[in-house]
Amino acid sequence: MTMFSETIRRYGFWFVDALSGGQVRQYVLDLEKKLQVNLDTSSGDLRNILNHAVNTTEFYKPFRGFSNITDFPIIKKSLIKGKYDQFMSSEYKNKRLHKVSTSGSTGERFFLLQDMQKRKRVIAELIYFYEQCGFHLGYKYVYLRIWHRGNKKSKLVEIAENLIMFDCSSLSDASLDRLYELLMKDRSIKCLAGYATSLKAVAFYFEKKGYNPGMFNLEIISSGAESLEPQAKALLKKVFGCPVISRYSNNENGILAQQPIDSDYFILNTAHYFFETLRLDTDETAPYGEPARLVVTDIYNYAMPLIRYDTEDIVIMGNMDVQGHKKIF
Repeated sequence: MTMFSETIRRYGFWFVDALSGGQVRQYVLDLEKKLQVNLDTSSGDLRNILNHAVNTTEFYKPFRGFSNITDFPIIKKSLIKGKYDQFMSSEYKNKRLHKVSTSGSTGERFFLLQDMQKRKRVIAELIYFYEQCGFHLGYKYVYLRIWHRGNKKSKLVEIAENLIMFDCSSLSDASLDRLYELLMKDRSIKCLAGYATSLKAVAFYFEKKGYNPGMFNLEIISSGAESLEPQAKALLKKVFGCPVISRYSNNENGILAQQPIDSDYFILNTAHYFFETLRLDTDETAPYGEPARLVVTDIYNYAMPLIRYDTEDIVIMGNMDVQGHKKIF
């Protein structure tokens, strides 16, 4: 029955996508093609978003004479928040847009707009990167996060996505006991996803309780937001007996990078984003192995172009892996 439910959801999703033009499938295939063979085809699309930005937004108009991306200023959340309307493309002011809320981890929380093609690319990212770690469209999963009116999904969406929203506002023993009971009772749950802090609490509590893989049926654990500590990652693998991967993403862009299974580095999503790693105290490119600021240009959000967006996260750029993918730690 579980497999039938998963299959129905998977085929149902692709059927709806096909009725609307099949763009999500197209974007998944495009992402796969570019990343699996390290195909660098983003330069033309990068030039397109830069031209679009200088011709349709007030903020970027002064940079119409640019020769390359380094002619653009580096921006932060505080700047975007203060000049919000100037980042809006004139071509999209009367079009249907998707609203996302930034994480607020740096204290600068605000809403950002994405055009519908960008939104479909984010969905394609989710499908592609989940597939890379063995989680398939239609699988049932539990998502640990603080759920509130601004992000809570409707019951219809919850059913369609095969999602269980588990609120982790309180990571008390009672709350973790409820999670244990849920995972024990529902053997159709294949994935546990959530922020690193929540998964760390699960790891230590479940290990203390002596729980073991034979008690659960998970196939993958996916961590997001902060980096998952090695000890917590090891405990999750011990308790649940399945791969544990970390994903690096934010609400304003999408999935920026993800760890391959059994790895401690992240493969950058160079198909959808242009990345720069800059020194901590200057805007010069940081050498490999040196802590650096991660600066991102979103190649496909035409509604509100973000050029050279400082994520305010510190990373270390490593040498490319054996397949030629760019990687960070």
